Amino acid sequence: MIILYIFSIITLLLLIITVFLLYKSKHVTDYKQLNIVTNKYDRFKSLTWISSIVSSFFGLLCLGVTLSYKSEMAEFLACKQTIENSRSYELSELERVSIQNEIIQQNKWLARAKYTNTLWINCVPDNIELLEPIK
Repeated sequence: MIILYIFSIITLLLLIITVFLLYKSKHVTDYKQLNIVTNKYDRFKSLTWISSIVSSFFGLLCLGVTLSYKSEMAEFLACKQTIENSRSYELSELERVSIQNEIIQQNKWLARAKYTNTLWINCVPDNIELLEPIK
């Protein structure tokens, strides 16, 4: 998310500079000075487009990652509820081993997601910190 904010700010600044240079180019009477301003305008216009594309890419990437984590959180909660419900029944040894393996996999995912949430490239929903491991 921080990368998205940084690129959004850069895009906004480049857009402001581009608009300023466009305004300045309309009010210049000297041809030599107009040529300099026009060249700067063209460069900043290109940078603004590139920055907009990069910001859009990171925005879509963060949106996809966030939606993915939200669906995995729902899956984790459903699995946790199913495991808690199955503990009240008489289970065979094979079923217990299967449930233990599923608990291990879900807790590994939760630990990885919580670690990813601490990184500065943060697209993981913050409410993942509220989830407790399955015991």
